[in-house]
Amino acid sequence: FAVCLPLATHQLIMKIPILFDTNANRHAAHSARSTSAILHEAPVIRDPYEIGTVTNPQWMDHEQKQCIRCTVTFPNHPMGITEPQVFFAMPTDVEAHGRALFARLVAGEFGPIANYVEDMEVIAAQAREQRDERLAATQWLVDRHRDEQDAGVPTTLDASTFKALVVYRQALRAVTAQPGFPKHIVWPVSPL
Repeated sequence: FAVCLPLATHQLIMKIPILFDTNANRHAAHSARSTSAILHEAPVIRDPYEIGTVTNPQWMDHEQKQCIRCTVTFPNHPMGITEPQVFFAMPTDVEAHGRALFARLVAGEFGPIANYVEDMEVIAAQAREQRDERLAATQWLVDRHRDEQDAGVPTTLDASTFKALVVYRQALRAVTAQPGFPKHIVWPVSPL
């Protein structure tokens, strides 16, 4: 669209058409010409991401409110990419076409949205991360106890408490062998 900018005097006004690249938030002036009056042009707004075909919509969150994964074609993609692309539509997308696509998907324009399916690999990775955090939280106790033993000084933990700590840490390492892993884990209780 065109932007009218007044220059040094009221009589001389430059009309500079500026093209905005929405992807990179860049703009460039393509031409400049003098005119004796402000020319008002109605802005031509063309969505660079016109939505073509939309297939395979699926919720990506348990609550089924925040994100829909789908395959989309954009016939007038700014970079000429017209083959189907995986797209994550969200109601809070920073781009208008993402918000618009989310609303159209929720309205059922492209058919039913498949339910969220949990990714067991992701859940297992999260469980292992929790386990590793619990092991790390007690590692300093093991290190201190062994340092005290090596130094020949009285230990802060008595023998039975240290043994319970070692058993607890072994139980943490064994959570991956539980029958309910990774969705249903019975976490061992710390002796401390």
